[in-house]
Amino acid sequence: MKVRDHWLGLLSLSFLGLCALVWVLTPETIRFSTDRYHIVVQVPHWKSSVDLQADIDSRLRGVAAILATDDPLSDLSRYNAGVREGLSPEFYKILGQADGNPNAIGDGYEADEIAEVIRHHGYSVFFVETTHCMVAGEPRSGNTEWRVGVEGGPVVGLKNKALAIVEGDPTVSSANVVRVAVVGPTAVAAEVKGNQLIGGGPNESRSVPSGPVIWVTTSAFSAH
Repeated sequence: MKVRDHWLGLLSLSFLGLCALVWVLTPETIRFSTDRYHIVVQVPHWKSSVDLQADIDSRLRGVAAILATDDPLSDLSRYNAGVREGLSPEFYKILGQADGNPNAIGDGYEADEIAEVIRHHGYSVFFVETTHCMVAGEPRSGNTEWRVGVEGGPVVGLKNKALAIVEGDPTVSSANVVRVAVVGPTAVAAEVKGNQLIGGGPNESRSVPSGPVIWVTTSAFSAH
């Protein structure tokens, strides 16, 4: 009887240990949503995510100090007012990425910076959505990519890629190039390509950049 009880005890401990191991190795899906972003992140149970959203919000406050259009002291407002010296090194970096138009990549830059904060915390499985941009990391367990439905267009698979939806002014853009969705390595790169496609009037020649482009009829999208 004692031998049987001993083995039953060992089996119970082994089972509990296996359950604990499965729990530790099974990631938890957490979601953050504000009026500026929607985020999905898979977090291992053994890692703390308590500071993640606070760090994201802190980084976005730093981005706003550079790119806010409603703050006359931001680098972007000063640049638009004609200032060309004394701006922050980060703004000059953004200017170099923006194809000369820093006013058109703010949403993409925010999305990229959110993704960078998530990666800095050590998470690789995530999906970030801002107003017009998405950044996807590694896909969730059991999936090969993040499936993104673009209303009026196809379902797009993203893995360590970004998608930006860029809308032009129909009064200055040709009728068939008013709204585009572009996949790129980063949200900023996708926004820049989208703006190159949208830019110019109907009688102007347009250099179409290389890369996957999805023509859509609306900017609405969602992740599955």
